[in-house]
Formats: sequence, C-alpha cells, structure tokens
Amino acid sequence: MRGGGKFAEVILLNAEIGDQLEMSKSTFDGEVTLIGAKVGTIVDMRGAKFTRKLRMDRLRVGSSLFMHEKAQFAEVALRDAQIGGQLMMNGSSFSGTVNLHSAHIGEQLEMSSSTFTGDVNLFGAKIDGLVDMRGAKFVRELNMDKLRVGSSLFMRDKAQFAVVRLQQASVAGSLDMVESTFYEDVLIKGSHVAGQLLMERAIFTKNLDMDSVLVDDDIHMSSGARFNRVWLRGAQVGDQLNLTGSTFSDELDMYGARVRSDFVMLDVMWNSKTRSPQPINLTFMEIGGRFSLSGSQLPSLDLSGSRIRSGFWLGLESRHTTWQKGAKLVLHNTEVGALQHLPMAWPDEVELEGFTYTFFADSVGNIPTTKVSGFEKWLEKQKKYSPQPYEQLANALVRAGHKDKAKEILYAGKLREHSETKGFWRSLWLWLLWMFIGYGYDNFRTVYWILALWPIGMLWLRLTREDRANDLKYWGCAYSIDMLLPIIELRKKHNEIDLNGSARVYFYFHRVMGYVLVFFLIAGLSGLTK
Repeated sequence: MRGGGKFAEVILLNAEIGDQLEMSKSTFDGEVTLIGAKVGTIVDMRGAKFTRKLRMDRLRVGSSLFMHEKAQFAEVALRDAQIGGQLMMNGSSFSGTVNLHSAHIGEQLEMSSSTFTGDVNLFGAKIDGLVDMRGAKFVRELNMDKLRVGSSLFMRDKAQFAVVRLQQASVAGSLDMVESTFYEDVLIKGSHVAGQLLMERAIFTKNLDMDSVLVDDDIHMSSGARFNRVWLRGAQVGDQLNLTGSTFSDELDMYGARVRSDFVMLDVMWNSKTRSPQPINLTFMEIGGRFSLSGSQLPSLDLSGSRIRSGFWLGLESRHTTWQKGAKLVLHNTEVGALQHLPMAWPDEVELEGFTYTFFADSVGNIPTTKVSGFEKWLEKQKKYSPQPYEQLANALVRAGHKDKAKEILYAGKLREHSETKGFWRSLWLWLLWMFIGYGYDNFRTVYWILALWPIGMLWLRLTREDRANDLKYWGCAYSIDMLLPIIELRKKHNEIDLNGSARVYFYFHRVMGYVLVFFLIAGLSGLTK
C-alpha cells in the first residue's frame, strides 16, 4: 500500500503482520482500521494522506511507527497502543483529534514542527525515551496528565500551545519550554521533573499553575520570560529558582514553596493591568540559600512566616530594588540569616512584627556603618509601633559589637511608644520614666536630679534662714542631701529637726522626691522598665 496508491476503506482488524506494514506516500480516502493489529517490525506512513479517521487502538508494533515527512492525518486513535521503538510524527499535520491515551512508546515520541488542529490526548501514556515538541503548533488542548517520560520533554523553540495539561506527570529528564508561547492555561500541578524546568524567553498569556510541583534541579523562569498569573504553592525546588529578567502582569503566589538553594529575582518587572496589583505572596516559604531582589521593580511583597537561611539581599546602591507607589513589604514572623541594610532599597511601608535576623550586612556583605538615625527611619516605615522590631535590631547590633547604637535604638523605640500612646495613665507613666531614668536606658539621669535638688534644698534653707535657726552649717549642705536620700543617714540629729513655714513644706516635697528617685533608679537598674 505504498508508492502513491489510492485506497478507500482499509480494515486490518486484529491482523497479524510478521514483518513491516508499508503505507507511505499513499492516499486513504476512507477510514483505516488497525485496531488490535500486530506488526512485527515497522509501520511506515511517511508522506501519506489520511482524509478520514485512522483507528489504531491497541496496535502492537515491534519496532517504530513512522507518521512523519509531511504526512497528513484527520483523526488518529492510538489508545493503549504499544510501539516498541519510535513514534515519529514530526513535520506532519493533524486536523482532528490525536488520542494516545495510555499508549506505551519504547523509545522517543517525535512531534516537532507538526501542526495539531484538534485535541491531543497523551493522558497516562508512557514514553521510555524523550518527547520532542520543538517548533510544533497545538491549536487546541494538549492533555498530558499522568504522562511518564523516561528522558526529557522538549516544548521549546517557538512552539505554540493552547491549553496544556501536565498534571501528576513524571519527567525523568528536563522539562524545556524555552522560547515558546502558551496562549491558554498551563497546568503542571503535582508533577515531578527530575532535571531542570526551563522557561527562559517563554510567554505565558494566561494562568500558569505549578502548585505542588517537584523539580529535583533548577527552575529557570528568566531571561525575558513573560507571565500573567503564576501559582507555585507548595512547590519543591531541588536547587535554584531563577526569575531574573522576567516580567509579570498579574499574580505570583508561592505560598509554602521550598527552594533548596538560592531564590533569585534580579531585574524582575511588574506591569500590572490594574492600579492595585495583587501582592506577591511568598508566605511560609523555605529558602535554603539567598533571596535576592536586586534591580527589580515590585508591587507589595508578603514574606510572612518564611525562612531564608542565608541572606535577604536588596541589591547594590547603583542597582537596588525599587517599589511601586503604595507598595508594602510584609515580614511578619520571617526568619533571615543575614539582612542587607540598604536604606534606599526599602518601600515606604514595612511590617516588621516578629521579623528576626542574625546580623546586618551592607551591599557587599560587610557590617554596615549606618548611623542610628538611618536605622530609626527604617523602623519608622512600620506605621504602627511594636517593641519587637526595635529589640531585634538592638540584638543584631550587639552581636555586631555596636552596644552604644543598640542602646540608642531601644531608647528611640520607647520615645516612639510614648509618642503613640493614647491612654492618660500609660502616657503619664512613660513620661515619668523618661524624666527620671530615660526609660531605663539613662539611669544616670537620677544623679542629675540629685545634683539639682540638693542645692535647691540648701538655697531654700538659706532664704528662709532655717539653716541658722537649726545650727546647720554651709547652708545646710549635709541636711539637704540627708533628707533627699532615704538610703543614707549622715547625721541622726537631722531627723529631729522641725522646720517652720515654707521650708517645712518644701522639705516634704524634697523627701518625697528622694523616695521617687530611689524607686525609679532601682526599677531602671533591675530592667523592669525596658
């Protein structure tokens, strides 16, 4: 049946052919039935034309099935077929449905440079070699759910796809989508890729769903790749996740994802179609290496509950992260190894409650020399006061050997708490702490009070002449200090002196102030006020 012959309906139902079946370069105007047939070596349909349905369900081929070299097909059914060698479909056209549901191909499946106008079904198929779709065009749905590929799956080189389903599939090599275009939703949920997942320069115009995907090597969504909405929730990446140079127009959700090495988002652009784009959701992630944002232009970013074992890097001074108007960085309960402090790289608003880090670093990894005022401005980016961010920063500064800066930061935190306190009694208490012991960070302030009240007492005694009336020498110097400090007694007779008039009233105040100063000094030294 080869060599340019023309045939109407052909029925080889359950036929057994010991050698090869030759159908190349022929035209078949009727249905061709090879259901359940067994062919010992090769089935050759190269350059053939099939205008009606080609039925090959449960076909058994000992070697290869050739359907390439510009062959033309309408509907093709290969359900449960078993091909011992290659299935070559490259360079051909398929105007109807192509069904390879549960088929088994012993070597590679070649579909490169072909055009598939109808649905293509590879559900549950097993391909022991590679699958090559380079440069192919799929006009309708490509269903590869539960597909098993023994090598790599190539969907690259300007191939065009509509809906792609690749859920719960297994690829033993790489999944390569470089420089292809995907016009409809792409679903890769729950699939396992043993090699790399490559999407450089690819275009995804709608949803890319990779929830719970497991990739043993890198994921590269970089080098000018364009995405609309991307979901990587619960995904696991065995090495690096690289988004460098990519562009997003809608949502990126990576809730609970795990990245074993670095997560790189250098020079990422956000071109949202809405004025208030969805925040980037990186909550509860695990990043084993560094998280880098250098040169990116981002909307709001939420890292709540995430853990970054190495560093959180915002870039260089000349190439730092920039943020869209109104953007917010949320770091609730986020854990970071090293935090790069680059003042110009932070958005106008941050949420730092529960945010912890081991130490600070500058743009090149050294301990920064930022002034306390610079750190204060950073902490003030959190709109509502919380003591934890100030305490965390102070701990990091102490570890870096900057104890004085740490003390100033804690003092600044108390000042801010005081300024934002609304209740009268709490505000009064904080005012007293500030006045007498600097919130517990300047306990020496009580000495200033003592040095002020001591001579005031002496002056009062002198002006009321009570020093002479009670035989107190040097303007009552010893008496004034003895009455001020309840913890010492310079002369027992001082307790027996009964002053008159305004001197008596003042020294009531004088003694009370002494008790107050001692109370606050003890509270400050014990750390109860911090």
